[in-house]
Amino acid sequence: MLTPHRTVAILIFPAIAYLGAACERTDTPTGARLMASLAGPARLLVDDDLVQCPTAQYMSIQAAVNDAQPGDHIDVCPGTYHEQVIISGSGKNNIQLRSTKQWAAVIKAPTVMVPDPADNGFFTILRISGAQNVTILAFTIAGPGPDFCGSLHYGIRVDHDGSANILGNHITDIRDQYRPPPDPFAGQPSGCQNGMGVVVGGHFNDVVFSTGSARIEGNLVDKYQKNGVVVGGSGSSAVIAANRVFGFGPTSGIAQNGIEVLQDATAEVKHNFSSGHIYTPQTVAPTGVLLALAGSVDIHHNTITQNDVDMYAELSSAPSSLTHNRTRASTFDGIVVDLANNVTVGENLTEQNGGPGIGLYDGAMGNTLENNQIDRNTPTCPLTCFGGGILLYEANDNTLRGNHIRNNGTFNNLDNTDGIRVNTPSTGNIIESNHLRGNLTHDCHDASMGNTWADNHGQTSFGTAVCSDPDPQDDFAVEAGWDPSYPWYSVYDGLATDYDWPSLYSAIDAQIQGLLDLLPQVGVGGVRRPSP
Repeated sequence: MLTPHRTVAILIFPAIAYLGAACERTDTPTGARLMASLAGPARLLVDDDLVQCPTAQYMSIQAAVNDAQPGDHIDVCPGTYHEQVIISGSGKNNIQLRSTKQWAAVIKAPTVMVPDPADNGFFTILRISGAQNVTILAFTIAGPGPDFCGSLHYGIRVDHDGSANILGNHITDIRDQYRPPPDPFAGQPSGCQNGMGVVVGGHFNDVVFSTGSARIEGNLVDKYQKNGVVVGGSGSSAVIAANRVFGFGPTSGIAQNGIEVLQDATAEVKHNFSSGHIYTPQTVAPTGVLLALAGSVDIHHNTITQNDVDMYAELSSAPSSLTHNRTRASTFDGIVVDLANNVTVGENLTEQNGGPGIGLYDGAMGNTLENNQIDRNTPTCPLTCFGGGILLYEANDNTLRGNHIRNNGTFNNLDNTDGIRVNTPSTGNIIESNHLRGNLTHDCHDASMGNTWADNHGQTSFGTAVCSDPDPQDDFAVEAGWDPSYPWYSVYDGLATDYDWPSLYSAIDAQIQGLLDLLPQVGVGGVRRPSP
């Protein structure tokens, strides 16, 4: 059965059909069959050493791309291909480029990278520029670059109105060389602001944003320097689904982000796992998912854990929704809405974060927080901290409705954490029909004026807040977080039978369970702004 996103997809791609065999199929579970057919598009075969596929016509991927006609299929046999690949222009529309075995064909950054003058002089391993409906399937796309700063910008980039299906790849080490000894931070990422796994359209590093669109599904993106997956620029769009996105972990080298939607781009972001974006100086806040000046975005059913801030929406006014997500164990807030309007934050589970479960800040206005489950946030809070379940700080005209807020806050005699806390100056907010229990210092706290409190169920109140008639028991639980077995491949002909995706992901997902057991880093003070 088709899931809703496929009926309203940003891009409409034809089915990917694989039909015959041009070289012997491997017996391993992840080995995909090769194809040959008297009818249909040409199939070009690539093998770097002519060992796995001795009948291959090409020994480099770019040579096959150069000869390919629109709609041709290029099958790449296992091997390591030290080259940069560009698929450019309408003459390459509908090309399907695939590894015949999952992650066994490696497109690796060469030791001498060539800058692309049409791409701001940046260094990219695989670029789709102006070509429509290109498929990149089951490769390993790997760095690192050859130098210590600015030597590799992108793993895959889609721009100049290009469009792509980026499916089931391992995109790794998109970075410069790690810092060498005797640097005191040897072995950590360079602080240079390049090194992104996938970029569609553009990024703030560009002189001018380009445009692109993509379906980015089922990829493992890890060991990048700056960002994992980015879609940016007016007219750019993406479906970002079922990806596993891992930052470096705690580092003083660079503030990383997992998934970003930037500068008027639109996206649907679903069933992803994003973790490991933590900047130990705590002067900025890396994020698991970041919206910055974004267009309309639908973010749902993701699990985001162990980042400085798990989900951060800032400087956006287009209607967006953050629903059915699980955020856990962030250094600061689980979810932040910062100087953003028209965001719906609903039916999320946000738990055990170092700061508030949800925070509205710095002019956040016209947002709706409803039916969220907010548990056990801000277990410790220093003098400079405010936290608890939901925090409003200079946030006006928002609606908080039907949230279940339990066991948040810190017993520290400072009265700086609560179930719902409204700090001055925050006014015009409607706070109604929420259910609170066991929060410290109070269930409901309003240090401002001009807010409406109605029918909130809790035990303790402060200031102008009104909570009463506590619920005898609250077993409310939302359905939130990703589905690791989400079958993104089911709508593409052949992908479920040609490749064994569940086996490929199983070892990764075993490590993910361990991440979900970790507690947050200790934050100092309030939330920081991100660094896109």
